[in-house]
Amino acid sequence: KYQKYKFKSSFKKSSFNLKIDLDLDEYIFIELLNYEKKEDKIANISTEFNLVNEKIKINKINYSEGKNLISLNEIDINKKNNFKSFKNIKVKTFKNDKENNNFEVLFDKKIVIKGKNYDSTNLIKNINNKVSSNLFKEINKEIRISFENIFTKLSIPLNNFNLIGKIEKGKFVKISSKSEFSENQYLDISLKKDPNSNKKILEIYSDIPKPLLADFNFFKGIEGGQLLFTSVFNNKSSSSNLQIKNFKVLNAPAFAKLLALADLTAPAVHLSGEGLSFESLEVKFTDNDKIRKIKEIYAVGPSITILMDGYIENESGLTSLRGTMVPAKEINKLISKIPILGDILIGKETGEGVFGVSFKMKGLPGKIKTT
Repeated sequence: KYQKYKFKSSFKKSSFNLKIDLDLDEYIFIELLNYEKKEDKIANISTEFNLVNEKIKINKINYSEGKNLISLNEIDINKKNNFKSFKNIKVKTFKNDKENNNFEVLFDKKIVIKGKNYDSTNLIKNINNKVSSNLFKEINKEIRISFENIFTKLSIPLNNFNLIGKIEKGKFVKISSKSEFSENQYLDISLKKDPNSNKKILEIYSDIPKPLLADFNFFKGIEGGQLLFTSVFNNKSSSSNLQIKNFKVLNAPAFAKLLALADLTAPAVHLSGEGLSFESLEVKFTDNDKIRKIKEIYAVGPSITILMDGYIENESGLTSLRGTMVPAKEINKLISKIPILGDILIGKETGEGVFGVSFKMKGLPGKIKTT
């Protein structure tokens, strides 16, 4: 389905210049911006670039479709197709007729990203995608980011987002960031180098965990609480710890299966009603190129305690978890107070009990079987 187009080229022995102006009706989705162009909409792209001694200098790339505008200016790309520099990038897009992106990126002594809105719906998914190439490895700069509003996957907006950091070889080596969900509810992010190794230390604190967990099915149904995530990592592996305090679980399929399996009527009623309460959840895991090893998942609540371990394969998504549920923590606590007998039956560790249910969860995404 060719639309209107115009090409103009000129060339010498060592240089080549090309100007392009074309309309297109193909479907377009830019995941990092959550921007989508339907197939029946006409968009326009105009660009001018020079190829000199195998180096590319893009004078401009302008994309427009209705009210949506994306422009990139004066981009230098070296022989290995790595970005060296650019003047600026401007983005203004709409989702369902509401503005979801409106910001500018400036490249000078520092990289400055500032604007009114940014749609981060697919940001965490993109961060978790392991990409072997780094097109920005020529970039070594300090960076400042400020947005009035950041839209998240669950329509819980972040306000007054501010970040200062440093990029070396195209990757963050230092971050200090603060923003707020609402009054007295904050999101803090920090990244720094470990002085004793070549690893980095990432810390995230959030008064509302749900937006950060939206891309992970395991945490589906979590409401409320406070989140603290720490990770020590390098290019090959990482060791991480996730803690969530004082939260509830509502209508979570995995939890519902376990409770039904154990015939735990009271906790199941809470799960489908006001929510199953937990005092704390801690997840310890390690990552490498092939596998995420779950060293421990430990959840403690008034009605139930759960302990799990296992693994998730990166390529296939195959999940294998096994664990034990100890229901009726309060009953076990009463038994523990019986002199001598209580120590023998229960022990002194939080979450231990007289009886429990062992289980296994294994399968590919969407096909996990619980026994």
